[in-house]
Amino acid sequence: MYGLIARIATTSGQRDALAAILLEGTKAMPGCLSYVIATDPADPESLWITEVWESQTSHKASLSLPAVQAAIATGRPMIAGFGSRVETVPIGGAGLGFTMPAFGQVIPVLTCRDIAAAHDFLVEVFGFAAGGVSRTPDGTPVHGEVRAGEAAIWLHRVSVEHQLNSPLAVDVANSGLVVHVDDVDAHYRRARAAGAQIDSEPVDQPYGLREYGARDLEGHRWWFVAPVNARAS
Repeated sequence: MYGLIARIATTSGQRDALAAILLEGTKAMPGCLSYVIATDPADPESLWITEVWESQTSHKASLSLPAVQAAIATGRPMIAGFGSRVETVPIGGAGLGFTMPAFGQVIPVLTCRDIAAAHDFLVEVFGFAAGGVSRTPDGTPVHGEVRAGEAAIWLHRVSVEHQLNSPLAVDVANSGLVVHVDDVDAHYRRARAAGAQIDSEPVDQPYGLREYGARDLEGHRWWFVAPVNARAS
């Protein structure tokens, strides 16, 4: 998931009018799990916006919606400026329909030299749903996430002292991730066309799965699989 908390400073006396515009223009936004507009008791000319989205991609796409574009155009003269803005990675809560996995379930974590590049590769090449990248105030990526259905994969930065031990540095990866997909051959063609390093082409295995192997930008090993009898024609 992708979250955003931001403060908007309004022109004198326009706070409530801007709030009404934003409330009306943000009613139907695909991928939006929560969009809360709040006043600030300590500042009569400010609004706080708290957003939760399925992904950062959903958030960016919302900015092109006609209703959102109209709200932005109408409300712009009422905005004096912007204050604090923080990107977050929501992990659950009342009303979101999602919570962190219960104790005992597993979230895979991949260490990466470049979290943002790794996130984009996994979305664009392997087809995962974007979960977004969280950054420090100076813009440094510190956490990334992609999703496969209900499952999350976290991306964390590898420490400098351990970079020489990464799969990229030593060209060895003794472990990896197995991901079930609907059509192994179609997924293979997409990944190959997008430039993924292919370790093995799709093949039927004696244990009942058709699978192929590939590497991501950081050298991690991935196997994409589907039951042999589920192969598309």
